[in-house]
Amino acid sequence: EARHSTMFARLINKTGLAPYKLPKGFLGFAKILHFVPLGPSVSGATLLIEEILDRAQREAMNDPKMQPHLRQLMKIHVLEEARHITFARLEMVEGMQRRGRISRAWHRGTLAVIANFAYPLLINPKVYPAVGINRLRGLWAQQTSPNYRVNLQFMSEPMIRFFHEAGMMEGKFTMAMWRATRSLPDDLR
Repeated sequence: EARHSTMFARLINKTGLAPYKLPKGFLGFAKILHFVPLGPSVSGATLLIEEILDRAQREAMNDPKMQPHLRQLMKIHVLEEARHITFARLEMVEGMQRRGRISRAWHRGTLAVIANFAYPLLINPKVYPAVGINRLRGLWAQQTSPNYRVNLQFMSEPMIRFFHEAGMMEGKFTMAMWRATRSLPDDLR
């Protein structure tokens, strides 16, 4: 973990660009959340971030137009993250199997709510002013664009299908929350 964080930090430093940091308080909240034993929903939230980034990084590492050092960095990170994804999937499935009906419903709903907060964080709104677009106008265009939905579906599809097979997509509330993310493949909506 420390090595791959250092690897990304060195890349950012080499570009000479300032990193886009998460909103204030979010990182602190996320760190505290690691100490709360939430079970399968935490494993699912880990997958939510890891698998979306994994899909994007796989695209980058296979893009011949991408800078070679960046492609190699993505390749290294994909290989390293594969262990985390495997572990989180196993933990989520085993955690759901050990729980009763009400607890499973809680974890399904919690993960769906987390998804609604996590997806918007994938694009930092500070990027819009950096390229000359009003922040609110950029956010509005992002959220209303059909491309946003298509891209979310592409990046999320393997993970969403896994969640569906693992029983994390059952229930009316859960499905309503997942539909709100606009990430569900057409056949699961």
